[in-house]
Amino acid sequence: MLIDWLTLKLPREHVPQAVYDRAANLNDRVICISPDGELRWQKVGRESIRSDSHQLVVDPTPHFLTLSGSPARVVNGNNVFGKFDIRECAADMIRFASKHLECILPLDGSYLFRPGIELWNCTRADITANYDLDSLSEVKQALLYLGKAEGGRYKVRNTAETQYFNHGSALLSGKAYAKGPHLAYQVKKFQAEATPEQMELANRILRLELKIGHQWWRERSPKAWYEMTADDFQKMHQDYFAHFVGKVEITEMDDLRTNFIEAAKRVGYTEGVGMAAYRTWCQIKAMGLREVEDTMSSPTWSRHRKVMFEAGMTYADFNEQNIVPFRRRTIELGAPVYGWEDIRRAA
Repeated sequence: MLIDWLTLKLPREHVPQAVYDRAANLNDRVICISPDGELRWQKVGRESIRSDSHQLVVDPTPHFLTLSGSPARVVNGNNVFGKFDIRECAADMIRFASKHLECILPLDGSYLFRPGIELWNCTRADITANYDLDSLSEVKQALLYLGKAEGGRYKVRNTAETQYFNHGSALLSGKAYAKGPHLAYQVKKFQAEATPEQMELANRILRLELKIGHQWWRERSPKAWYEMTADDFQKMHQDYFAHFVGKVEITEMDDLRTNFIEAAKRVGYTEGVGMAAYRTWCQIKAMGLREVEDTMSSPTWSRHRKVMFEAGMTYADFNEQNIVPFRRRTIELGAPVYGWEDIRRAA
């Protein structure tokens, strides 16, 4: 797993005037002129720092100096794999920006700033996991499966090779896509570097990406952003995508009733609730999720849904008329690949 994107904001009072002027002078100006030719307002444009394949955006505003980009691409030639420590990722971006701006920005160990990295605010972090499938065709099959996973409060938007979940949410949103075609596009646009072997191996990667938005950081984060650990992010990622991708293989119909009954017992319900949840699941397969949900009370639906999730069902199963082949090859969220060597061993 890796942190694929960070947006960091340094409050204006912590930005030395010389540093702010340096950042502002490197950027374009956006101006608004009235019909009479008077200047209404102007602001500093965003500067995209490029160095070979690296790219980082510096945006000096009246209230913040903002850095945004992929920490992995600042260090590596591409962002297929990278670091999973948020402090290290932030430090890589700050050092890169400091070098470009020819200045010293607040960072741990800097004699000019006490504290250092704690002066920054984080308003976005993308937590990404890569899953190794057998081929690009299997990755696309998986995406088709995930595209039918709408249910509950999760809203799905489909594009050519990407599935978005709750797209545009300022809290949490998800994305699933094929990394191979995405890496090929980045290389073509000179946004990344990759060897021919890496291009081939990337075609096996299904990527699940959780975006933690500014509202979550502001209102719901249990601790300061720089105190969040890899375990914290991994649990958030698993909890978010667990409703879309399960760990349990779909069993034969003769065994499914038993599976539901045992699942009901595990969550504290009776055998009768397990059988009722099984009948509800059969109705969903025949009539569709919305039709069945509208026919029962909220407490009953909540109980049955809890049992179905415990039995290994996902929102994608609720929306499929039949079990699709992808369900026979379940992705285990606890076992992503962490580097090129992991894929080479499985290839």
